[in-house]
Amino acid sequence: MKILFLVMLFPAFCFSQRSVSKQIKEQRREDRLTADTMNFPDPFVFMYIDTIGLSKTTIYTKSSQWLITVMGKNPKHVQVLDSSTGKIIITDLEIFKNTTEVLTIDIKEGKYRVTLDNCKYSVRGDDYLPIYAMKDSKNTRLKKYLISQSNNAIFDSYKEFLSRKDDF
Repeated sequence: MKILFLVMLFPAFCFSQRSVSKQIKEQRREDRLTADTMNFPDPFVFMYIDTIGLSKTTIYTKSSQWLITVMGKNPKHVQVLDSSTGKIIITDLEIFKNTTEVLTIDIKEGKYRVTLDNCKYSVRGDDYLPIYAMKDSKNTRLKKYLISQSNNAIFDSYKEFLSRKDDF
């Protein structure tokens, strides 16, 4: 009885794995097609500017809280954390696999600017090269597309965190 049960479940398990891999391949193919039609910024810098009805100190405190939730309590890459000028700089922030960027948050009264630049990638090992040094190919365009999607997701996360109400 146990053998019959295993024989019946084994093909169902195998076929379910194939459908998942097919979905992943189809998603990757769609991402490549989208990446081929996109124009990426040159230099590879992403800047997001937005206004919000909060004071400079509130934006700064919420930004610090957001960084703790995103990075954890590991401040080894924090370069500048200055509340008087309203500037936060994080270096070597790994947003995408084997890719590092510099995250800069500039804060003024009622508005903020998030900049992700100095994007570097590592093919093998610890040697990080600038993103513009990558040879132009379909894989390069796909990687740039995925990096830009990650950057957009980070900004959306930051924007959502700032607009969240602090009701306890």
